[in-house]
Amino acid sequence: MRYHYLSDHAIEVQDEGHRDFGFYLALGNFLKMNHLSGLEDLSYTKTSLAVLFDPFRFDEAQWKSLLDIFEYDGSIAGSMLPEAIIPVCYEAEFAPDMKVLTHQLGLDRQAVIDAHQAALYTVVMYGFVPGFFYMDGLPGILEIPRKSSPSLSIPEGSVAIAGLQCGIYPREVPGGWYVIGRTPRSFFDPGASSPFQVEVGQRVRFTAITSHEFYHYHD
Repeated sequence: MRYHYLSDHAIEVQDEGHRDFGFYLALGNFLKMNHLSGLEDLSYTKTSLAVLFDPFRFDEAQWKSLLDIFEYDGSIAGSMLPEAIIPVCYEAEFAPDMKVLTHQLGLDRQAVIDAHQAALYTVVMYGFVPGFFYMDGLPGILEIPRKSSPSLSIPEGSVAIAGLQCGIYPREVPGGWYVIGRTPRSFFDPGASSPFQVEVGQRVRFTAITSHEFYHYHD
């Protein structure tokens, strides 16, 4: 495991063994559990962890000691967050790319829906636009490259896939992923004390709803 300072208040950690996202999530949990001095925030990608801290309270000796302990036994990092259940309507009016997707994958519509719902996803990072969260865990039978030509406007709440990832568009924006449904839930509120409704590291499952349930949905 190696790290370097990004600034006087941030360190980036990368593992030389090319560990997966779970490694960085476990390390972040471990640092929080053990009250790293001056810790202010953690920012994840699939291949690294940025640790943001108050330079006036940061204790470098404690930091190095915690890394040594974690590297010796990362299993002491603590439990995952509870699962989030996200309703999604897969009906045609909410799934504009389903027909093209089924043709390219050689699957029928119900097979796509069943495979998408059967998977357990993990939120690995935020990016692209505020509130967009990337989820790993898409089944291999649904793997497909991004569109060659992005759509100019994708509605808020659209559930989309590309590669082996799934995401939800938090507002109407352009995008190059295949939209297979839409959720009535909102996941980003910039005015809230906690603007994101799911957290990095949280597990996610999708459950199908009808268009009637979509239009009458209440959080």
